[in-house]
Amino acid sequence: MNKLHKLVAIMDEANVGATFVNTKDIIKDITECDYEEMYLLVTKFENYFLVAEKDFEDAKEKNEKFHVVNFEEYKNGISGIVRDVKRKYNIKRIGFEDNVVTVRFYEVLKRKLNIKFAGVQMVPMSDQIKEYM
Repeated sequence: MNKLHKLVAIMDEANVGATFVNTKDIIKDITECDYEEMYLLVTKFENYFLVAEKDFEDAKEKNEKFHVVNFEEYKNGISGIVRDVKRKYNIKRIGFEDNVVTVRFYEVLKRKLNIKFAGVQMVPMSDQIKEYM
């Protein structure tokens, strides 16, 4: 089972509709890319590879299995992408790496998701991800 399938299995166990990954080594293993800034947003429907503008074209060429998004050009940046994906798929629970995400980013993301989409639950998943990846 490849690492992306393992992550989806972890999501199923935790009953989350999406998981935000920002551990560089995990992202590198899954995407086979190594950029300064890169993130994954994995859903049961579609997978998003978030990269900076300077890496966008290269990431698109190397990752056909992901929807590659330039987070620098996206309205409201990374948190806006997560919000829009949540809206698109009506996701109620989003997993995240609680030992890696900064408190500031977590608070911004939580605020944006909860203000516009009541009932979103942020689910800490660092231990599960670390154990299986």
